[in-house]
Amino acid sequence: MNSLGMPKDVPSARSLCGMIRSISVSVVLTLILVLCSRTGLAADVPGPPTTPEVKAAQASADAALEAGEYEKAYRMYMENLAPNGDKYAQYTIGVMNLNGLGVPANIPLGAAWLELAAERGDASLEAGRDNVISQLTDEERQRM
Repeated sequence: MNSLGMPKDVPSARSLCGMIRSISVSVVLTLILVLCSRTGLAADVPGPPTTPEVKAAQASADAALEAGEYEKAYRMYMENLAPNGDKYAQYTIGVMNLNGLGVPANIPLGAAWLELAAERGDASLEAGRDNVISQLTDEERQRM
């Protein structure tokens, strides 16, 4: 279990997510984000180079997110990680936009970030993206 009382392993996370399909999209995506974490991504999904500097930036941003320092975490993901192809950072930015964590809530922008994060084929990121996009209105889809 992590500090939020959620299971860390991917099979448990997927099982839990399957049981809560009736909960709002933003809650499900937040759970997926917390449960899957950076280590839950498929090993064959390319990401940024794993230099000590990148690992330190990832750890700092992830720690800020877990501590509830949403504005700080958002800035770190946006400035240091997402532009370099960090799919977990891109997914996190999407969830934060959907939920208004550190930034004003913006569903189409959040969905667009989820789309970008899922472009390399990780099943958990694709599932989160597909769940959100399936529930968007036509107007929200056009604004992505």
